[in-house]
Amino acid sequence: MERTGIKSGIRRLFVGAVTAYFLALVGLPIFRWVLGQVDVPVEQSAGVGGFILGIGGVIIVEIILKAFRIKRAELKDGKNG
Repeated sequence: MERTGIKSGIRRLFVGAVTAYFLALVGLPIFRWVLGQVDVPVEQSAGVGGFILGIGGVIIVEIILKAFRIKRAELKDGKNG
């Protein structure tokens, strides 16, 4: 991911927090499935699962926004060229 300023950082923080908050319950069974029989307390596994899903949400949003930026640049060059 590239650094593009404070607005981008705030957007990443917001997206990550919202994704982690709402998908932490989904992350719990995924995290337990990945770890298998490792005995991890529920509170810790929910936190780590939410954190991992939060990072995943940020990455997905950044990929989508990058695709829009590339397409916008192509359309802009097409109009001028």
